[in-house]
Amino acid sequence: MLGLLSPAFRADLRRLNRFAVYDRQWLRAVRRRRTSAIFVHDILAWAIAFVLLGRMRRAFADPEARRGMGTG
Repeated sequence: MLGLLSPAFRADLRRLNRFAVYDRQWLRAVRRRRTSAIFVHDILAWAIAFVLLGRMRRAFADPEARRGMGTG
């Protein structure tokens, strides 16, 4: 806490807290990449859910398969 009262320490914090042009460009690129990754993740999650629901529907429609899952 005493370090916050030091003028030299506060000057260092001000200098480190600045964003340069290349910092903003890097941050924009990361956001773009992250948005793309989230999109791919969501599409894959929906595809897996769709396939899983389809498989469950087929399993429930077939009494012999249900009996086989229960008895082995």
